[in-house]
Amino acid sequence: MSYPGSGNTWVRHIIETLTGYHTTSVYCDKTLAPVFKAECDHSDKYNHSIVVKTHKLKYCSRWNRAVVVIRNPLHSIRGEYQRLNTHSHTGYVDPEDWDWQDWYDVSTRMCESWTRMFQEVFGSDTTPGCATQSNYKVFFYEDLKTAAGSLNPYFLDELLAWFGIQKPDSFYDCALKFNKGHYARELPPDHPAARLLNDTETLRRMGDAGCMGTYESYLQRFPRLPQPLESI
Repeated sequence: MSYPGSGNTWVRHIIETLTGYHTTSVYCDKTLAPVFKAECDHSDKYNHSIVVKTHKLKYCSRWNRAVVVIRNPLHSIRGEYQRLNTHSHTGYVDPEDWDWQDWYDVSTRMCESWTRMFQEVFGSDTTPGCATQSNYKVFFYEDLKTAAGSLNPYFLDELLAWFGIQKPDSFYDCALKFNKGHYARELPPDHPAARLLNDTETLRRMGDAGCMGTYESYLQRFPRLPQPLESI
């Protein structure tokens, strides 16, 4: 489970490569079906797949166990904004068509929905969440790669432990080697969206909308993956 734009598709690629099992989703995205062979297989209550991708909170109460991916909301919202405007998992808005006011309005609403979604999962000061500490595993997207940009092997170790799969029975080396996937969005360095981390209006609005503060609280609340010594 994750908020859209948080690397869920890439994590599915890693899980499939590591375990040898299919993954599926509660959706049926025809653009993903050529890569994820079980994308549209909803038979037998998803029993043919090791995980089921969702961004929908209504499925939270049905979890037995869940992998939750949390990404810096600015990055996840930027990715989802691009997908909504291009209808593509890898495309980006033409720089000449970038509309700052539309970005400010839409990203503010997304920031508020990001906060609501995770508070419904993990709870807030006023309401309990639908998940308990024993039935979910939190990964921060920013921890899944090393400082050098390679896949963090501790991520693979934690996944195998969570799934109860022994390392000799996995495709560990294959996952380390073939970890790129097919759906990375590469922004040109001069694209307006590449400057969002330094855009004061974006940062102000997201701060006011609450998602950045919520994200920072989760960084303190949940364990972080260690980084390999050679990458520090």
